Amino acid sequence: MLLFASVLKPRLYLWSMEAGPRGAAGWARRRVVELEPLLPPRALLDMSDSDVWAVGFAEGVSVIFLETPAGLYTIALNSGRANKVGEWSIEKVMPYTSFCTRAFRRVLASDEASRALVGGGTTA
Repeated sequence: MLLFASVLKPRLYLWSMEAGPRGAAGWARRRVVELEPLLPPRALLDMSDSDVWAVGFAEGVSVIFLETPAGLYTIALNSGRANKVGEWSIEKVMPYTSFCTRAFRRVLASDEASRALVGGGTTA
């Protein structure tokens, strides 16, 4: 399980917490991802400046979100692929994959709610 990610260009460092030999918990580096082959040169403009940030993580699909000078990118940790999400600058990404709202589903299943959502309503 990933608990911490840091970017020291041109690499992404992935860390997790694990028990040491005497049972004390500590950070252990799990993986290092080279960013140069994944991101375009514009995304890694100045290697001495901290202009690439890990801004989010989608745990269920193992995707890291990186803010770069060239926009927002995702890095899929399982496949090693990068995708550009957009041109915007963003500070935090809080991804979600689904919500479980059973009460809302029951409301939507009722005839009255279905007519209201599609504009059917009642006619006189």
